[in-house]
Amino acid sequence: MGLLGRVAAIRSLARSDAAVLARVGERWYPTLPKQTTATPFVVAWMLSDVSFGHLRAAGGKAKAMMQIDCYVDEVQGQPVYATLDAMADEIREAIDGFPVSGDVSGVITEGADSITIARCSLTPGSGRDGWENPTGGDGSDTIRRQRILELEILYTTTVPVFT
Repeated sequence: MGLLGRVAAIRSLARSDAAVLARVGERWYPTLPKQTTATPFVVAWMLSDVSFGHLRAAGGKAKAMMQIDCYVDEVQGQPVYATLDAMADEIREAIDGFPVSGDVSGVITEGADSITIARCSLTPGSGRDGWENPTGGDGSDTIRRQRILELEILYTTTVPVFT
């Protein structure tokens, strides 16, 4: 499963939660969409992906770091942080700690690909705030507020066999 496949698997896991699906729906993107894109939306992308080995061969385990950015538009005179907090909490509750030992197999299937996750957890420092200034090129002067979640994913990989 390629990098985009792992992002798709985590998106699928998060969207299996009714609250996440109701708030964000299909608005998950691999890169920041146009300023005119309706909010709320999520941008999810891989920060790193490292396989673990041992002295003689591949170890069959890997660790990926993924960033999930939640976005909402700032509306004049209205607080957006309650919406941002709720959105980030819904996503966190859907994926943090997956799989629960004994309850879930850890296998996520997305299309023809599947991934077996040993552990999925938010990293310390997750939940930072940011913003995107208006680009001006499309006539919008809306500031986008952002909540940044960082996720560590431990998963199983294939081990090459050399003949």
